[in-house]
Amino acid sequence: MLTRCIRVMNTVMCLSDEFKGYPPEAVECLALLTIGVGPSIPSDIQIQRLKYGCTCGQCIDGFLSARMRFALLYQAEVGYDSMMMCLDDEDLFDDWDVHVPQLTPARLARSKAVREGFVNILQHAAITLRENKAPMVANVRAAGTTARGYSAGAFYQAGGTTESALALIFKHARDQDRWVGDGSHMEVFSEDVNALPACRNDHEFGFVALTCGIKI
Repeated sequence: MLTRCIRVMNTVMCLSDEFKGYPPEAVECLALLTIGVGPSIPSDIQIQRLKYGCTCGQCIDGFLSARMRFALLYQAEVGYDSMMMCLDDEDLFDDWDVHVPQLTPARLARSKAVREGFVNILQHAAITLRENKAPMVANVRAAGTTARGYSAGAFYQAGGTTESALALIFKHARDQDRWVGDGSHMEVFSEDVNALPACRNDHEFGFVALTCGIKI
């Protein structure tokens, strides 16, 4: 398991990119300690939040915190708006450092429809996050089937994948995070971020991405 430890003020926080959740035995113990014993049985979402180390009690699917959702949504929206304005630029993918191993640079450069299909996946991710769903590949693909006017068909037909677009979102969010990046996201959105509940999972970009089926 890849673990990175960072110091924040006088606190050392360890981030585990390949964390896959606590084992069932540990979750049972955590349930007894945090939920207690009694006639009520912990709900599925309570179990998921215990499994994935949620400390805010609000993580979507147990692992996507409100602050990370906000950061990912911002990157999906700004990425879509910015790349859509530059869609005629054949160097669009190079300028954004997009890694699309399934497609050759020449094919990306000569096909505006393929480039637009990729950019539309960012919109599909934004739709998913606005609906308070985790940006898992299946959720984003499902959003794409109902998003009129935002087809990614040409990109998929050329061999592209949803994962490449989601990886871009996660990487940009991580790079602007205040703990593992340059801190620019917090500098711009401190008021919005502080209004959201803090959680242990706020900075676990590698873990959350992996849980969504994305390797960054």
